[in-house]
Amino acid sequence: MILRMIPLLKGRFTRLPGKAMLLLACGFLLLPVLAGAQQVTVRGKVTDASSGEGIPGANVVVKGTTTGTITNVDGDFTLSVPTSNATLVVTFIGYASQEVPLAGRTTVSVNLEPETTQLDEIIAVGYGQARRADFTGSIATISGNELQKITRGQCLRCP
Repeated sequence: MILRMIPLLKGRFTRLPGKAMLLLACGFLLLPVLAGAQQVTVRGKVTDASSGEGIPGANVVVKGTTTGTITNVDGDFTLSVPTSNATLVVTFIGYASQEVPLAGRTTVSVNLEPETTQLDEIIAVGYGQARRADFTGSIATISGNELQKITRGQCLRCP
């Protein structure tokens, strides 16, 4: 009866036996369910390797995609990934980025190592930073020992 209602399909599947027609219909009904079954939910925690405290606001992204999330206040995250063999890329300012292959796991723990920068390559400019190569103008250098010698009153009188 359904085939008579759709003129384009009329007569095309009438030669199939009843069981084959039923299997074909069930296959089409299950196709969206099977396609959605590939998503895997991954939970984890991003922590500072030196202190063990959670890092809030760290980026967790599936490598090669734009699918990602950020960690909550405690450093915890939940992310839906396309397969259980995906690789997560975890980044945060001031820490070395880390790639974590899931290898079938649904729970991961990531310890980020602090990343140090050479101080002679950074110049403090008001409230921001600039690299020496990008900076035009005069640059003055003062050592930590010289700063310790200056008292508050002397600094206020500096030109």
